[in-house]
Amino acid sequence: MDSLKTLSYPPSRHTGQRARLFPATIMSPEEVQAGMPPGQQGVADQLRGHWMLCGDVDHRMFKLLMSSKVYEVGHRASAFTSPTGSGYALFTHQVGAHQHRFVLPMWSEEVRHYLDALEHEPYGFMLGDEGERSGWVLPGVATADELAPLRELCLKQPALSDELLAESQRGVDNEPTWYTVRVMKEDKPTLDKGDFVKVTGKLKTDYYLSREGKPTGTLLIIAFEAAKIAKPASVAAEGTS
Repeated sequence: MDSLKTLSYPPSRHTGQRARLFPATIMSPEEVQAGMPPGQQGVADQLRGHWMLCGDVDHRMFKLLMSSKVYEVGHRASAFTSPTGSGYALFTHQVGAHQHRFVLPMWSEEVRHYLDALEHEPYGFMLGDEGERSGWVLPGVATADELAPLRELCLKQPALSDELLAESQRGVDNEPTWYTVRVMKEDKPTLDKGDFVKVTGKLKTDYYLSREGKPTGTLLIIAFEAAKIAKPASVAAEGTS
């Protein structure tokens, strides 16, 4: 398990394939039972007491999952640390040439609680068909001992709320990276200068010709979620003083 901490995951290089981003949800055993639709009592009984990590996969991968046996789906638990020191846990599934990764930030209290629970309680994964109501359930196969390094890495991460995480990035940045954010939702976020904003989406580079006719590019985030988060009290006080 220790050796997996240094693994890197290069993007797919298959012709015509691009990485896709989907939001994920951690569900407690109680939330799993409450979220079961009527007529699914058999599934509800099988998942009773399980923590579930839920998220969508693209339609092509879902079709492969539906035609595969559970033992044919590769499953790996690993972790990595970003250059700034932030830790992430990864739960990876692969079928054929398709791969799906759950990426969990270890500074999140919800993730900490989830990983702690897996020391004593069973878990699994619920992979949905993108944009549809169909889902496919996979059991979690890593044992509590095999997941222990993830819990140890969590202990080394400072627990940061969204507000404190944003606050920790304050200061002079002599080499800032600028992004253009395109929000792909109907609701317009009401933002003021100096607001902290949490954005979730796909990072890409738009290439085009400048006015001088030279090739250039802009970092662009296609955001499916953009929300203002509260400023820490100390920052709000500074802004009003």
